[in-house]
Amino acid sequence: MSEGQFGFLAPDEFNGLNQRYEAFKHGESPAVYFDVNELEMLLDQYLDQNAFSDVKNLLILADKLHPNAVGIKLRKAKYYFSEGRIRASWNLLSQVQSIEPSQPEVYMVKGMIEVLNKKFDEAENWFNKAIELAGDEAVDMYYTIASTLETAHQYKSASAYYEMAYRAGGNTDSELLYDLAYCNEKGGNIGRSLKYYRKYLDVNPFSETAWYNLGVINYNDENWKNAMEAFEYSLTVDPRYLPALQGKARVLIQQELYDKGISTYLDYLDEEAPDAEACFEIGDAYRHAGRDKDALTYFKLALNKDDEYADAHYGIALLSFEKGEYMQSLMHLRSAIRVSSYNPDYWYTAALASRNLGLHGEAEDAFEKALELYPYDPEFWLGYADLKYDSGKLELAIELLTRGASYNKNTATIKYRLAGYHLEKEDKFNAISYFAQAVELNREASGDFFREYPNAQYLDELHDLLNKNN
Repeated sequence: MSEGQFGFLAPDEFNGLNQRYEAFKHGESPAVYFDVNELEMLLDQYLDQNAFSDVKNLLILADKLHPNAVGIKLRKAKYYFSEGRIRASWNLLSQVQSIEPSQPEVYMVKGMIEVLNKKFDEAENWFNKAIELAGDEAVDMYYTIASTLETAHQYKSASAYYEMAYRAGGNTDSELLYDLAYCNEKGGNIGRSLKYYRKYLDVNPFSETAWYNLGVINYNDENWKNAMEAFEYSLTVDPRYLPALQGKARVLIQQELYDKGISTYLDYLDEEAPDAEACFEIGDAYRHAGRDKDALTYFKLALNKDDEYADAHYGIALLSFEKGEYMQSLMHLRSAIRVSSYNPDYWYTAALASRNLGLHGEAEDAFEKALELYPYDPEFWLGYADLKYDSGKLELAIELLTRGASYNKNTATIKYRLAGYHLEKEDKFNAISYFAQAVELNREASGDFFREYPNAQYLDELHDLLNKNN
């Protein structure tokens, strides 16, 4: 141990101090005496161990032996903080601050209290004051501050203090590289996170968790090759590391390698009973592979584990929709929406099911909600426009798609549809204009346009535009 842990005692003397306390605690030496420094060292030890019953006993003894000792008051404030007695802790810290304003730990604990109160700017002011007073002794403080902020999900600030801790330690503590990588990942600074994970893995290549986290970052970035490589390395280190096995299965599904993905998921099931999320993912893989019966089995299993798992309801809804069982589909969609009303895909599919059931009012409401949540999916606009068009409301369909085009400027499908709608209302000028925009975006799709609007083939201006873009 360091001198900071022993004070001025040698290791054997420190062990003797603990033996004296144990004898006192068990009633073997009721008349034992501890000086202030000894009590402070014992309190620090038990505070670090979260052994609060011992801390409480020592504080009772300290109040009898040294009622005015500032160091004891500071440790009592730490104890109050650990016990959740925040106001008592703050008041005692303020007392200590008035007596010893240069005591850095006072400001540290005040900063921790402000983090607990979600007053993060005030917390950092206290932390910086503590660091300023601690000077060269602030190395451990950097880590404590960083981990406190990390616990409060203040990842950007935590990263800054972990960086200070890493530099103060001479850039040698590889575990801090992991902390830096993790906080930068959570804080959205993916470039720095990747850098630190790679640096950490250069030193600790057998960390299955670091390889796994690297895989997750690449997965979220849709870099399937690097994600798979990282998950495979994680599994090389520990073939039974289940998060990496699940990550590998997810990559395979994203690459449309459904059979391999399902096989990997089943390997996962050999190791651990799946939760609702895993059951849903397996079901979704079966659905994409066209094995609807197996998909339904796993979606139902997901709901058996968690009847509020919205995606499982959605999965069953999609299976039902594809079989033309629109009422069954809508029932599950309503369940999914009840649990998670902010998913635009749920609302869009509910709109389609309602439309197919002739529930036009409900379909309109669902389309509106889908577009409110996410106006950047052209299928939402096209589906809603179809509903208006099929109801004989051509002008409203045009108005809708014109709005949709403002959110999806580079979507040829909307432009072609607008061209067709304007042809139907015999607005040749706008029909040609939208067709020109569509051809510029996607010339190949013009064949679908002419099949849907056969009369358009008689307009020479449209053929001229195609020849121009050939």
